[in-house]
Amino acid sequence: MARDVQQVESEVQALRAELEAVQARANEYEATLEELGRRKDETAGRLALSQRQTAEFASRLEVREAELEEARQRMLYDDFLDAVKGRESAGLDAAAAIEDALASFAAYDRSYDDVAAARADVGPGYDVTDPPEPVQLVEAWERLVETVRSKIDEQLEDEVVESAARSFAGYEIEKLPEHLQATARARRRRLSTELAKSKRTTPAAGKPGGS
Repeated sequence: MARDVQQVESEVQALRAELEAVQARANEYEATLEELGRRKDETAGRLALSQRQTAEFASRLEVREAELEEARQRMLYDDFLDAVKGRESAGLDAAAAIEDALASFAAYDRSYDDVAAARADVGPGYDVTDPPEPVQLVEAWERLVETVRSKIDEQLEDEVVESAARSFAGYEIEKLPEHLQATARARRRRLSTELAKSKRTTPAAGKPGGS
């Protein structure tokens, strides 16, 4: 009987020790869980802050990118305006040069009359044969004629290309010389793009902002 009591006491002590160990582990797990909960709350707060900062920086970046693109487009447009001014200045210089050339040609033509009048005053026995025109003049004249002819051809070709590009469904493009068809198709695509942009930016009648 005493041995039974001792055995039971031993079992009770063993169970008490196991209970204490299990309870200690449970307390440890509970503390860990509480720590994880605290960390979760901290992490959730930091996540919310990071998300707000992300949205804020994304919004600021979007604005700055739009401003950058606008600045780039403005710079490109300024370059275009400068190029137009440069072409205009070059055109005025060319016009002045053409006027000078025309005046020079007129003076050269008058010089023929001067030569004829002077020849009439020369007595017999003198060689009054006209020398050939200066080689430099002949070559310059040929270059001028070729340049003018080329510009006229370019203008005519441009008018033909423009007309074909604007034709119904572009049917007239196929009638052009082969070397102009690609240019006319590109011109038609550009015209279509410009028309589409115009439709997008023009307010429809009856809507706010429309006429």
